Amino acid sequence: MPPTTALTVYDAHNPRNPYLMEAMMHLELTFCGYEGTRRMRSAMQKARLPEPHFKQIEAHSYHVHVTLENDVKNRKSFLPK
Repeated sequence: MPPTTALTVYDAHNPRNPYLMEAMMHLELTFCGYEGTRRMRSAMQKARLPEPHFKQIEAHSYHVHVTLENDVKNRKSFLPK
């Protein structure tokens, strides 16, 4: 069983790309490690967008893919004027 699945993505505490995560923390591009998916969900809720959709794919190894939906019809109302 993989450490992160589509069902546990918000509760998992392991970076999907540890090298990228380490670099981002070193460059101070992230506020706190292991918060990306929760922050993404919160930001999308704040913008009144659909929650991210996670899907697990098993092909030679395990992958969790995310689909982010945009509100094309109303997105201009989210942009600063």
